[in-house]
Amino acid sequence: LLPADRGSWSLSSDMPEETFLQKIKAYYVYLPVGNKYVDALSGFNQQDQASVQTNKNYLETSAGWYYFSSDVTLSYVVEDGGVMPKLHSGWNLISVNPMMTELNSQVSAFPKGNCVIAKAYMWDNVEKMWESIGETNSIHNSLDIFVEDETVGVGLALKVKSSCQLGLNGENAVAPP
Repeated sequence: LLPADRGSWSLSSDMPEETFLQKIKAYYVYLPVGNKYVDALSGFNQQDQASVQTNKNYLETSAGWYYFSSDVTLSYVVEDGGVMPKLHSGWNLISVNPMMTELNSQVSAFPKGNCVIAKAYMWDNVEKMWESIGETNSIHNSLDIFVEDETVGVGLALKVKSSCQLGLNGENAVAPP
C-alpha cells in the first residue's frame, strides 16, 4: 500500500484498482524508445499509437505518473505475479512487482540480471522529490532494499548503459535440488 496525496504526482505501478480511477486527474507513461511521455488517461491517441506499439513490452512492466484529485492509499492487483522487465538503454520507469520480490527473497538481492545500472532513483510521494538509491559504486547493493513484499508497486527510475534484462543471472542462480 502506497500513500498518494491529493494534488501531487505519484510514480507507481500502472494498474491501480478500479476504486481509484475516478480520483485520477492525469496519467502519463514514459516511452524509452522515442524518449517521450504520452498521456494515457483516456487511452492513447492515434498520433501516439506507433510509439506505444514500439514500447509494448516495456509498458507491461513500467511505472506511470499519476495525479490524484484526493488523498488515496494505493493498492494493486497483479494477476500473474508480473514479468521481469526488459530495460532499454537510458532511463526506464519500472514498478516493483511480486516476481521481483520473490526472486529477491531467493538470493537476498535485487534481480539485476545482465543490467549495468548507472543511476537509480525512487520518487518520494510524501516529500515530492527524487531520492537517490545509492552512490554509483554501490547502486546494485542499495537496490537490495527492494526485497520485501511491501515494496510491490513502488516506482523506480533506472538508468542503464545498454538494453538489458532484469532477472537472475548465472552467478546468482541457485542450483535446482
